[in-house]
Amino acid sequence: MEKAVTKSCNEELSKNGLKTLNTFDHRVPVFPPPPPPLMNESHEEAPGRVPEQSLKPDPSRSEARSQCPSSEEDERRTSREEETEVKSDLVSDTALQEGKKKSQGIGLLRVNMLCKPRHMVYATVQRVWECIRDKVIYKSKLTYLQRAALPGTHPVARKLLEIMEDKKTNLCFSADVTSSEKLLWLAKLLGPKICILKTHCDILEDFSEEFSQKLKEVAEELKFLIFEDRKFADIGNTVRLQYKGGLFRISSWSHIVNAHAVPGSGVVEGLSAVANSKEQGCLLIAQMSSQGSLATGEYTKAVVKMAEEHRDFVFGFISRSKITEKPQFIHLTPGVKMQANGDKLGQQYRTPEEVINKGSDVIIVGRGILNADNKFETAELYRKSGWEAYKQTTQKKVDLKSILLVFAPVFFAVLLYRRQGLFITNS
Repeated sequence: MEKAVTKSCNEELSKNGLKTLNTFDHRVPVFPPPPPPLMNESHEEAPGRVPEQSLKPDPSRSEARSQCPSSEEDERRTSREEETEVKSDLVSDTALQEGKKKSQGIGLLRVNMLCKPRHMVYATVQRVWECIRDKVIYKSKLTYLQRAALPGTHPVARKLLEIMEDKKTNLCFSADVTSSEKLLWLAKLLGPKICILKTHCDILEDFSEEFSQKLKEVAEELKFLIFEDRKFADIGNTVRLQYKGGLFRISSWSHIVNAHAVPGSGVVEGLSAVANSKEQGCLLIAQMSSQGSLATGEYTKAVVKMAEEHRDFVFGFISRSKITEKPQFIHLTPGVKMQANGDKLGQQYRTPEEVINKGSDVIIVGRGILNADNKFETAELYRKSGWEAYKQTTQKKVDLKSILLVFAPVFFAVLLYRRQGLFITNS
């Protein structure tokens, strides 16, 4: 690009006729003669030629300036301008030597004045276009595998994203049942269709350690993660004991747990003190699907900040939509059903397409599958719906509305810059 700029500059110079230095060119600003040298030093270089190893003023300019009296203030100003221009000459000298040198002295300054605006404008326009092309015109988002490979992605998030891509599913099944035997049956039946199995161990009437280990074996065999929806919400020491011990011993079989941010960062620190950071992770509850939820606004922003401060353990959120642009975090959305409606207890449902288009990564489906006559086929419908919606978001597509919104102000900005003379055009 540097050679192209040099060639363009030389063409401009040949049109302007640099041999006649007094010829006025409205495209190139005219500078006053440079000030006299500050020290009496001899220069062996040819007049009008900028020394390669020195930033000293040109003596030929000193002679020209001595014949043109100016005020003391003008001399100081032109001295600063000359110093800046001479430095610019040295930077551009290498590029100019590759082409044909058609200028000396003041002509060299004119080359730089022609080159700089075009070079800066071209580079700026190129960067703006790349940004607009990638983020506005061709709207798309990273694939699951691309996000899994990003630096800073939590090991549990990486494993989940790889499972989702491998099995082509972003479906999490919420198994809200009260029987351990039924839960194991559902896990085996629907395991091939899901990436996460969400449990509520505290509603099981016959929970046992033997059951939890069998469930873990099924998860490893069918390649899905176990998410215990415990919603920890206490001080650090208490949640540490709840997670590690008690009747359920959640840390011994669950890959994922979640927590409220209300108690502060202590709840995350208490859980992380027990967890295996390479095999277990936490989701923070930033939003909820129930009507009248208080998890909104500033609270949600505080949750995102807490997650960013504890990325060694927190890898995502329970939310209604995307709440952070960092692709290392995963968003799971509950309250998903084929028919968008609600229930008598305040639950609000949304369709898989609506949830994925809002930026969520995983759809959580419970009663939509659990109450179906054919649970396996219904799970397949949800899997297919969620996956197709995800594939649509990763395909590059032109957004005409965004093009108009972006290029309209750019067009007027170009007109404004042209009017002010910042773009150099051929007369």
